[in-house]
Amino acid sequence: MSRPWVPVLIWGALLAVLAAIQAAFTVHDLQISVALGIAAGVLIIGALVGVKKIPTGARLLPESSYATLAVAAGIVMVALGVIFGLWLILIGSGVLAFGLGGLVREALAARRSAS
Repeated sequence: MSRPWVPVLIWGALLAVLAAIQAAFTVHDLQISVALGIAAGVLIIGALVGVKKIPTGARLLPESSYATLAVAAGIVMVALGVIFGLWLILIGSGVLAFGLGGLVREALAARRSAS
């Protein structure tokens, strides 16, 4: 039986531990708040993945996707840009744009292969 929610929850727990460790080394509440917020968001996503029913039919998208990774990294970079500055927001926005373009390309390829 496949349990795709386990790695997501482990990742969220790791982020929460790292945020707690960061609390010992920083005096800025905003940094800790953003780190804990991201950890909470990942834990919520893991819980949602756990309750979602996995379809048993044919899957049109690949199991692993570099575009999905780029979207996730871009979102994290934009979120961390709130702390570190506009330069990281701009770089993260570019990574996010390339990732979204890749997802559109994958969706179009899946549509073509389905018909």
